[in-house]
Order: sequence, then C-alpha cells, then structure tokens
Amino acid sequence: MSDEPTDENDPIKESPLHDLLRAYTPEEMQVGGDSSAYVKLQLENTIEVVWQEAVKNAKDRDRKTVEEQDVRAAYNEIFYPYTLLEEAATKMGEYQLELQRTANKSPVLETEIEEDE
Repeated sequence: MSDEPTDENDPIKESPLHDLLRAYTPEEMQVGGDSSAYVKLQLENTIEVVWQEAVKNAKDRDRKTVEEQDVRAAYNEIFYPYTLLEEAATKMGEYQLELQRTANKSPVLETEIEEDE
C-alpha cells in the first residue's frame, strides 16, 4: 500500500470539490480550476499532518485504534499556534483601543479616536 493517495482511493475528487467551492462562491464570481486544485492539495496535506499526529497520540496512549479524542487532540496541537496568534492580535487591538481612550482623557495629549473601531 502506497503512502500517496491514488485516484482509486482518493476521497477528495476534483469535480465534486469544484462543485462545492462553486456553491460557496457568490454568483458574480467563478472558481478557477487552479484554485480548486490548490484547495484539494492543501486539504490532502492537512489531512496527512492531522492524521499523523492523531496516530502518534493513539500510540502515546498505547492504543492500536485511532479514536476521535486522538484526532481532536491532534487538531488542537497543530492549530494551537494559529489560535494563539489570533487571540494575541485581538488582545493587542483591545489594548490599542484602551490606550487611545486613556490618551484622549489627558488634557495634555491631543489625540482623536473613532469609537466604532
């Protein structure tokens, strides 16, 4: 059995994926063939990385079966850096807004802030 998916056992078929992407695309836009091929490649890469981590998690638990908890833990482990960065960016935006509000209260500093940011 090969490590690489082949047409026979590849669950991500290009035509159904292209149709799905078209369903997610506004009517006034189109899905380029190269874009759906790239999405397919990225999905396959993501599946491989997540599954390898899930297998490692199952082995670490001395299990011979990869269970949902192994896959969930794999997703959390793999995507944690991105989640952390997103949370940090949100917090920094909140801090920036709070610092601007504080500066606006100062009689010495002349700053303006738009409250609906």
